[in-house]
Amino acid sequence: MLAVGIQQAKLYSKNPCLLAKDLNDESKDIYWVEDASLPCLSCKDNPMDLVTKKQIFALQKKYRVPARVLKRIQAFYKSDRKMLDLKADDSLGARIMIQEIEGTILGSLKRKYRSPNARYLPYYDPELSGRIALHTSAIGPSSSGKSTIVSKILEANFNNGTTIWIFSPTATSDPVWKTLQKEVGRKRVRLVDTSRIVTPIDLESQIGRGNVIVFDDQDAVLPENERYTSALCSRAQYEGRHMTDKHKRGIVCFSIFHDGFSRRVKSLKSTNIESSRVILFPNQQRHVAKKVMKNRLGYSSQQIKEIFDFVEPKDRWIMLVQHCPACCITRTGVLLL
Repeated sequence: MLAVGIQQAKLYSKNPCLLAKDLNDESKDIYWVEDASLPCLSCKDNPMDLVTKKQIFALQKKYRVPARVLKRIQAFYKSDRKMLDLKADDSLGARIMIQEIEGTILGSLKRKYRSPNARYLPYYDPELSGRIALHTSAIGPSSSGKSTIVSKILEANFNNGTTIWIFSPTATSDPVWKTLQKEVGRKRVRLVDTSRIVTPIDLESQIGRGNVIVFDDQDAVLPENERYTSALCSRAQYEGRHMTDKHKRGIVCFSIFHDGFSRRVKSLKSTNIESSRVILFPNQQRHVAKKVMKNRLGYSSQQIKEIFDFVEPKDRWIMLVQHCPACCITRTGVLLL
């Protein structure tokens, strides 16, 4: 169940789980808490606004409910009455339809939250990085904003003394990574041109425990260099969370791809297995996002449809969180899966 703001979250849990931070207003941070009675978060006037026209039409057609019954249900939700009397139109189909409408409304109130003016970014708990894999992969077309959203996540979540390593063919010239280095500091952000990697890199002695590694544009790394970057990426994916520092923080790996199904990149298998968070761009390549969700993440058709219905045109990216609590995070809201 979702709660907005730490004060509301603590009403329902002693240890609420922070899912997304609002860069504009800290009081609008989104938390996950145990299921309980919760004040209405998403609905202002009419609860029926949480049920789409397509859902209403499908239910009406499925249970063969007359239009006049639907009008009575809609009028009931607009009023302050506590009992609904269907009179002569009372039937089993009408009762089941009402139950499904109520289930949809309650599910939306507890599982969905949308704030159009928010600027949410996924939250990474440093304490979890030493216990579970917080590795992340970003898959999308060129110029979709993969590097941009990853850099924003890094700046917002790992500005705590952690060293951020950027491995990319354009690491030293890409404005995104140069800006991140300027904001966080040269000592904290290390830019590595992958064309200069001609020997193996040791994860523990050269990268360091508890640090962050970003592998950008792995599809574009030259074959003679890719063997070393892929070996480093695979080891970071499999062993990273066990290499904790004195603060019990493990290594977190970010992998950025154009093609999530490439056969050339050797580290893609370990990335698909170990990445518990996946960033997609459904408004730019819907078919690619659907393929990743179905074939890589194992989502059902119903889950994929629910995610696409939740995404709005202005949502440039989405993050799918696989570990508990599983959810879909966008710039303006969160959907529990």
